[in-house]
Amino acid sequence: MIPARMVNEFVYCPRLFHYEHIDGIFLHNDDTLKGKALHKRVDSGKGDLPAPDDLPAEETLHSRSISLGSDRLGVTAKLDLVEADGTTCTPVDYKAGSPRTDGDAPAAWDSDLVQIGLQCL
Repeated sequence: MIPARMVNEFVYCPRLFHYEHIDGIFLHNDDTLKGKALHKRVDSGKGDLPAPDDLPAEETLHSRSISLGSDRLGVTAKLDLVEADGTTCTPVDYKAGSPRTDGDAPAAWDSDLVQIGLQCL
């Protein structure tokens, strides 16, 4: 099983992916250290969501650190947050840095779109 985060990293930069995941070379910088500290809160969640039939339609539930996987896709994912109500579930993945721009509007980076797409699947 491949973590969706690793697919994000490969799409972002195959060379950096190789250094980190094939050669085992990873050097922390200020951004990665800050991200590690911020994830302590996110990863403190239990990862529990009620069954779909138990979700109240009037209330939005928030569950942190949800682990999912698909044997068919060969992918696992740990979602920072899931917001769920009686009709929808929305995955939320926190990102640092600035979005790219598409014309005058902010837009997600391709690597982030791939990761959130895998989380949705």
